[in-house]
Amino acid sequence: MKRRVLPALIVLLFLIGCGHEHTPGQWEVVTPAACVTEGAWQKVCADCGEVVESGIIPAAGHADGWRVTREATCTQAGSEVNVCQTCGVWLGEESLVKTGHVKGEWTVIKQATCAETGAEVCECAGCGEVMEERVVAALGHDDQKAVTPPTKTERGYSAAVCTRCGRTNVGDFVDALGSTGLAWEQNGDGKTCTVTGIGTCTDSWVVIPAEIEGYTVDAIGRGAFCGVAGIKEMTIPASVELIGHQAFDKCADLRTVYYYSVYANRENPFLASSPVTKVVFGGKEVPDRILENAAQITEVVIAGEVTSIGSYAFFDCSGLRSVAISSEVTSVGSSAFAGCRNLRDVVLPESVTSIGYRAFYECRSLRSMVIPDGVTEVGEYALFDCAALKTISIPANLDISQTGIEFVRTGVKEELQIIRR
Repeated sequence: MKRRVLPALIVLLFLIGCGHEHTPGQWEVVTPAACVTEGAWQKVCADCGEVVESGIIPAAGHADGWRVTREATCTQAGSEVNVCQTCGVWLGEESLVKTGHVKGEWTVIKQATCAETGAEVCECAGCGEVMEERVVAALGHDDQKAVTPPTKTERGYSAAVCTRCGRTNVGDFVDALGSTGLAWEQNGDGKTCTVTGIGTCTDSWVVIPAEIEGYTVDAIGRGAFCGVAGIKEMTIPASVELIGHQAFDKCADLRTVYYYSVYANRENPFLASSPVTKVVFGGKEVPDRILENAAQITEVVIAGEVTSIGSYAFFDCSGLRSVAISSEVTSVGSSAFAGCRNLRDVVLPESVTSIGYRAFYECRSLRSMVIPDGVTEVGEYALFDCAALKTISIPANLDISQTGIEFVRTGVKEELQIIRR
């Protein structure tokens, strides 16, 4: 009986409250739900505005809003935080795993050449750190054969020329074609001949040919060009083994000789009345005593294939002022430049490994000397009595205790500066 009375009472009270039947309206939010708090909603009567129904709106919960606070790198972890997008509450933090290096492209840092290796590196595509380095093999020479034919005055030669670096390796030489019209006579062996005079040749640059009509020219006769005017230059080929006495005496215009022979004797062809002032050596060596006592010589050029300067080669060339030495020379013989009192500067190439006994003895105008790094032997008194010498530069590993270098300035009060390098 009680169960039936209670609902009837509620309906009665409802009818009494507004006096009409309610017409529910739309749901209305009374209090919005937040991330962690509930909200409320209700419906009201469209006629009287009385609340006819209400309810709870569940809490919305936080909305994740992850953002990176420190980017991860190849070598270092990063981090990110979670902040609610609705209310801004900090929700947490996590680490970002470091990415690790990622190989990028290989980059050349040193170009390989024909003779030298190169290098390239692989950098991380992310941070640029070098991850790996490797050697690039030398390219090697790309040689192509080239032939330079001889002319009347110049020797010809074959050569291998690298198309990449231009390095040239000279092969076999062919003697210059030489002057024509020279007087000559066949020697008794039936194979060689001797140039005996100017003949009908009118060249101002006389080039002795290595061969005349199939005969090898191995000699220049006694007095062959004595007193001949108009000759300014002379080339003597490697085939010549004998030069007669006074061969070039009184050649008033002769100033320069190109010398390819290895022949030399005490009766020097450039002495006495010879006016020659410049000699260019282009053979395998500068012969011993070739210009001994040649006071009129002022300039010497040691070029081409020359690898050694003979003993006494320029001994007592008191007028010699200029010497150029090729990069092929490895040795300077005993007393080679001794007594060259007017020689002021000599540059020894790095190819030199030995300097002979008294090589520059009494070179009293010589001002400085650099001993190349490759020199392992300096003969006794090599630079003795070089009164003007102020500095000598010497490799650190060279023993000079027996060379006489410490006495080069005997009788001179100024101190000699010896530089160890």
